[in-house]
Amino acid sequence: MSIGDDRAGVKSGEHFDKFEQGFNDLLETGSVNDDRQLIAAILLDAVMQSFSPHDHKARRWLAGIYAQSLFILIDISPAAALEHLQKKWHQIDDDALTPPPGYIPH
Repeated sequence: MSIGDDRAGVKSGEHFDKFEQGFNDLLETGSVNDDRQLIAAILLDAVMQSFSPHDHKARRWLAGIYAQSLFILIDISPAAALEHLQKKWHQIDDDALTPPPGYIPH
């Protein structure tokens, strides 16, 4: 199973990012303790997507309870990870040439 596979349970036309689909796949398998590499891949995919300027979807997901639970399962402090990521996100957004339409600066 790869993280980005389309699953039969996904409605036609419904869009999932790789990290969201990977999380759903992980829930379906029920073997969270045996899938540290899959958990790390899901989190890494979300982190890499969050590095796009002003990409708030992945950032919100990483700050949510599901991602925080996954961080804990692979022995990473969610608070420390988010603190580091928020600094990186501010730097990325500040370095972006032009904010997207409708964006309100922080």
